[in-house]
Amino acid sequence: MNALQMIALGLGMAGLAASLWSMSFPQQAQKFFSAFPRNETIGRVLMLIDVAWCMWLLDKMNLGSWNEKKTIAYAISPFLYLLIITQVNHYLGARSLALLLILAAKPVVWVCFLRAEPSSLVLTTLAYLWVVMGICFFAAPHWLRDCVNFWCASPSRWTWGCRLKMTFSAALICLGLFVY
Repeated sequence: MNALQMIALGLGMAGLAASLWSMSFPQQAQKFFSAFPRNETIGRVLMLIDVAWCMWLLDKMNLGSWNEKKTIAYAISPFLYLLIITQVNHYLGARSLALLLILAAKPVVWVCFLRAEPSSLVLTTLAYLWVVMGICFFAAPHWLRDCVNFWCASPSRWTWGCRLKMTFSAALICLGLFVY
């Protein structure tokens, strides 16, 4: 199993599980997603993942003459994390998710870059959508709240959105099993 298959199957299964949960328990799912943009607990966990991932990426980078400055970044990263979760905690869930979307796009684009088949453009496009959404939700985190409110506005819209997500997730699983 190659990396592209693992990404497609992993994303497809996670999306399918989230869709099935959202369709099976719509009230709980809507309550969770409505509270998510301002959820400080989830935001703190996601921000910790974001900061750790950024430090891991920094460790892999060759900064030339600036390589000796990496230790300073490692030393201030816990303070940066504490500063963010205490001082920039307005819409912390949305902003933490936004950074995670941007960070998650990098390995997907990297794996797809090495593939020649046109079907890899599905995951590449998804990754670039994550980057655009991440930038938008970081700069204007209330947009995530507005998107959630749009889908929660009526039961039929919620069901339609869950079915759309389920269809796309099933397509990713099919790509992972039969194409990649």
